[in-house]
Amino acid sequence: MALVRLLSMTVLLSTLIWASADSLVNETTSVRVAMTFVAPPDAPDAIIDPVEPLTPFEIQLSGPRRAIEEIRSRTPLQVRFRVSDHPTGRHTLRIERRDLRKQMADQLNLFSRVSIVSIQPETVDVNFDQWVRRSVEVVWTQSSLAYDLDPRIDPANVSVRMRDSEATTRTQTDAMRVDISTELGRALRDSPRPPGEPVTVSVPLDPRSFGEGATFTPGVVSVTATVKSRRAVAQIPTVPILLAVAFANLEQPLRPVTRDGLPLPIMAPTITVSGPPEEIARLVRGATRAFGIIHLKQSDLEQLGVLKLATPEFHLPPGIELVGEAKPVEFKLINAIATDQGG
Repeated sequence: MALVRLLSMTVLLSTLIWASADSLVNETTSVRVAMTFVAPPDAPDAIIDPVEPLTPFEIQLSGPRRAIEEIRSRTPLQVRFRVSDHPTGRHTLRIERRDLRKQMADQLNLFSRVSIVSIQPETVDVNFDQWVRRSVEVVWTQSSLAYDLDPRIDPANVSVRMRDSEATTRTQTDAMRVDISTELGRALRDSPRPPGEPVTVSVPLDPRSFGEGATFTPGVVSVTATVKSRRAVAQIPTVPILLAVAFANLEQPLRPVTRDGLPLPIMAPTITVSGPPEEIARLVRGATRAFGIIHLKQSDLEQLGVLKLATPEFHLPPGIELVGEAKPVEFKLINAIATDQGG
């Protein structure tokens, strides 16, 4: 038993001696640390932007072997480096080893037993800025639409959160206004309410012209407007007329002819239409089409060769309407195969 106790004590003492020796051995190593720069909690509106894109910092560490090995196992390291508040503008920030070690120890819980030998680079150029709030007037300055009354914007003033450097520049050169002319015109054109009737639309505010990261509160305004009803009138000649038959009669070979039996491509005489000027212009130049349909009944198919008057149903592009009543078309139907064989 005495021998067993002696051996046990020997093993325990050896382990303690080895562990103590290992903890006393210092190593030096380099690790890469990706740093982002943030303001202290008491400066929540501060902004810190590196002038150039950051690459990882090379940090040389010295300390006990076990602590160094543990740090190596945690690479790559991410650290948020808190800096004190600075006046707006460009500054060169020096990264003090003492500050970096403390912040790394607080965030990573790894650096209480190591020291920082060097930092590369030791300085970085940053822009210090801060968020500020300004009042902005919401306006419309031009429009392709005509209004019965000027649009009413609610609210007429909003708050913008923007960088102080941008606000200073703008107040020296530009009025603090946001122009919603383009977005308002688009919203009114997309509205299902016809021109001549009041409509209220929601118009989003675009903050991009107020600098990076700018935001509006609120981000949307309501606009009430009455667009003037604008209608143009045009005459469209030779509109084609299609004959429509039931599915069961599709194979029946029919041909429309004139009173005298001459082949007749059915065309309506000139029709008069009205609608938005831009849509009328598209129809006149052929960018859109108009056509009529005559629906044939079974009785029409059973009375071949009989002269008849039929009023077509006109199909027009969206927003365009027929002016006046459609005029009937005169024609008669014949059996095309029988006529060709007889000829």
